[in-house]
Amino acid sequence: MTENVFSSSKQILTFKVAPTIQDFSDFYASSGPNKKVPWVINQNEKWKIVWDIYIMTILVIIIMIIPTRLAFVEEEPITWQVIFYMIDLNFGVDIVLWFFTSYTDPYKQVEITSHKLIAVNYLKSWFFIDFISTFPIDAIFSLNNLKELLRFVRIGKVYKLIRLFRLIKIFKLIKSNKKMMNHFSERMRISSGTERLVFFTFFFAIFLHVSSCLFIILGTITPGDEEDSTSWLEPYTELDDFQTYVVSVYFVLTTTSTVGYGDISPQNTYERLYGCALMLIGVLSFTFISGALSSILSSYDIKQAALQEKVL
Repeated sequence: MTENVFSSSKQILTFKVAPTIQDFSDFYASSGPNKKVPWVINQNEKWKIVWDIYIMTILVIIIMIIPTRLAFVEEEPITWQVIFYMIDLNFGVDIVLWFFTSYTDPYKQVEITSHKLIAVNYLKSWFFIDFISTFPIDAIFSLNNLKELLRFVRIGKVYKLIRLFRLIKIFKLIKSNKKMMNHFSERMRISSGTERLVFFTFFFAIFLHVSSCLFIILGTITPGDEEDSTSWLEPYTELDDFQTYVVSVYFVLTTTSTVGYGDISPQNTYERLYGCALMLIGVLSFTFISGALSSILSSYDIKQAALQEKVL
């Protein structure tokens, strides 16, 4: 009896090492076919997994940089333009790779390696979003005539917001690598509730940053009506960029949490609509958090009950 108690306790207290790329590759190799098809990239290839992680890293960095540049930089210097074009080149290569990458049929759970089916599936699913988020549309709109026209109608910065479509590609990579995420959670002994909470925290941090920058951008874009041309930024014109950013983060946090102290308030139609959207997102977010926390607590209670059963 004593040996069983210690052996079971020892098994429970054993922690696994953090997963590596090799772990993911071995996991995929054990669940996928080994047959090689000419001109088809196996979705379980080790280098393809590394490439997807590389693209996801670039996406996260870009989503943090682009809103900040849109909010505080009027004209991009040539250095940043070259950086953005190089990043677009990486995303262009990624689009080409997806036309040759196998995928798993969600109904039959079979890996599809037919060139025609791969192309049709990609065109029907994520190609449009990938193309829009990669196409250098700002280079077209930066032409003198179009730039002056956009400035005349007061939407000179709006066209750049299309780059934020890259945020949607993060969801795409997570969805396409669902097996990898599940294997990661299993290796790290993370429950489903904890996993949801971790991902929510990650995406909420990105959402907070992007929303704060968008609110600053809205402050520079006022409606054409003279009676509705005031902006929330007017009392804060003497602040530097960092202080303005902090004020915007403060507004987004108080609005999404539905606290709304009222010291910072929208001043025109665009800003009021934006505030309504933030409050709606805040209500939905807290509903999600409540469900995730309930799942974590119930999972913890089940594990504690199982441990007591083994000990007794």
